[in-house]
Amino acid sequence: MPTPEEKVRITPFTIRLAGLILLAAFALAAAFTDTTLSGNDATRFAVIQAVGEQHVFHIENTEFRSVDIVRKDGHVYSDKPLPLAWALGMFHRLMPFSFTTHYAWLVWFYNVLFGFAVNALVFWWMFNAFRRVRHGSLLLKGILALGCVGTTWLLSYSVLLNNHTPAALTVLGVYVMLEKFRRAPSDALAAGIGAAAGMAAAFDIPLG
Repeated sequence: MPTPEEKVRITPFTIRLAGLILLAAFALAAAFTDTTLSGNDATRFAVIQAVGEQHVFHIENTEFRSVDIVRKDGHVYSDKPLPLAWALGMFHRLMPFSFTTHYAWLVWFYNVLFGFAVNALVFWWMFNAFRRVRHGSLLLKGILALGCVGTTWLLSYSVLLNNHTPAALTVLGVYVMLEKFRRAPSDALAAGIGAAAGMAAAFDIPLG
């Protein structure tokens, strides 16, 4: 008797594709077009604009206002860890649009790009990890991997630029590399584990 998976030809490729389509659809439909009143994401977007358009780190001349700031030498700076916003700011340098003229579209675009990328990687890595478990059907493993995103705060946080979802991703990266290190230890993996743990602490200080 053929299994349900054999009847509908469920393969790792079809599960990955279906999961990515669902996550992309959510990101496209739910991503914010403005920053929140909390100001956490506003200060990150301010750094993106400052780095990408003005090639500076001070944010007083951007379109974004936030209370999450520090003042030094007559300038205003974000009080959030810089790696995430700086990386997106360097990408923003390649964009032909500015936040002054395309504010809502760019906020939406970066929220989609960021939220989808993080969720997609969490889903992809978790599915690969579950596939190494001998028991359980392939479909169940795909559902569980998608559930790690879709039934947790990862999904709700992913509609805006935040530090919690990349922190979760780096923790998962530590787990994935630890599993690989257990099977085949190497200096490169050890360095990667240390770097990922450091990134997790930088993204989410209480986690550190």
